[in-house]
Amino acid sequence: MVYHPETFKPLLFYQERERFLSGGSDPVQFLEQCLATVDQLEDEVQAWVVLNRDDALEAARASAQRYSAGRPLSAIDGMPIGIKDMIETRDMPTQMGSPAFKGHFPKVDTAAVQALRAAGAIILGKTVTIVLAFLDPGPTRNPFDLSRTPGGSSSGSAAAVAARMVPAALGTQVIGSIIRPSSFCGNLGFKPTYGALHRGHAMIYSQSHLGVHAGCVQDVWSVAQVINQWAGGDPGSMGLYGGERSPEPIAPRRLALLRGAAWARVDSQTLTAFEQFLEQLQQAGVEVMTPESNPLVGYLEGLIQESAELSVAICAWEQRANLSNLARNHPQSLGPKLKELLARAEKITLDEHRLALLKRDVIGQAHRALATVADGIVTLSANGPAPNAQEALAGAFPTGDFTFSSIGTILRAPAVNLPALSVAGMPVGVQLITQPHQDAQLLSYAQWYQCNP
Repeated sequence: MVYHPETFKPLLFYQERERFLSGGSDPVQFLEQCLATVDQLEDEVQAWVVLNRDDALEAARASAQRYSAGRPLSAIDGMPIGIKDMIETRDMPTQMGSPAFKGHFPKVDTAAVQALRAAGAIILGKTVTIVLAFLDPGPTRNPFDLSRTPGGSSSGSAAAVAARMVPAALGTQVIGSIIRPSSFCGNLGFKPTYGALHRGHAMIYSQSHLGVHAGCVQDVWSVAQVINQWAGGDPGSMGLYGGERSPEPIAPRRLALLRGAAWARVDSQTLTAFEQFLEQLQQAGVEVMTPESNPLVGYLEGLIQESAELSVAICAWEQRANLSNLARNHPQSLGPKLKELLARAEKITLDEHRLALLKRDVIGQAHRALATVADGIVTLSANGPAPNAQEALAGAFPTGDFTFSSIGTILRAPAVNLPALSVAGMPVGVQLITQPHQDAQLLSYAQWYQCNP
């Protein structure tokens, strides 16, 4: 496959659903189309851990009967969807990309999967995650260039959507695991406000988010709202704010440009493309504020230089007990990067962890202050196209640099990747971020861009 944003057409379920409603197609035909694409590309892309064809076809037949009777369950009734293999499913194992969990089969659905099934979605299979969703990559390749990484940790989810195997897939993000692979694979990737969508087993991590990969705002919002309406957010959370209908397109008035610690690592072609994107925003009437033009933007710019470093330190502390257990009971299951993370975690003191949390709180306060002058933040989702997989494996970021995507995560604010740029025939994303609980507003901006690329 070759990526050209002008000609590449993602698989859009909301459009296919119109055909279901008119009788021009049905969920069985659409699923068979998806399965044909899987059969054609999976040997090379390797997006899936396991496929549940028989149950998926049975669910598609039931969905087709509902449409025929004029009683679809929801806006995603009949949607084939991939589930990242960190998320439990009752009919498929959850092996988390790790040999330590080979054959792990709790036979339960996490809350989000229960919600999707109740809405008539077709759970097609489990998508590849990098090992324990952290650092060490799995087998998935980038559909637009098989020599390149798809990003991580939601590697399979991003690749399956990019390859048009499914219109949507669930992902998770602790540092960069939705935004970065969405950038590398040309998806619209949505990381909601922290806790807004029920995270299931991942709730022990204070930066983990459940999110959605899809080809458009309409499908992202429909999936997210189904989960929200059925399962809500984490315990104690108000869930995802916004109506069930996809947000209407609204142009932001002012966006704050943040560059972050990876700005010096942005390649020249990406930088040129991003500058052109910013010029187009300004021509459309959007004011772009820079760290040099506003002191609040400048202050936050200084603080988010530590976004990636702080995120890794916080996650290392929070994963220490889990990684120690794995090192003790399954020593061969930890790859080189997870071993490095464990060694780092064992050296962190409680006071150092408290300082990291304090710094994260200060960054959050500075972000909230920014709401007085800007509607949101604009930055890159990655510092360039997906790197060569072998070269990345030998470097500091085995599935690509996560520094840019860590910005939205450290803020624990809603972030979306817009597949806006094309560099050397590969996608590069632009990231928009709003204030916590402004998810619908964020996707209104994304919808505006989608209508006015």
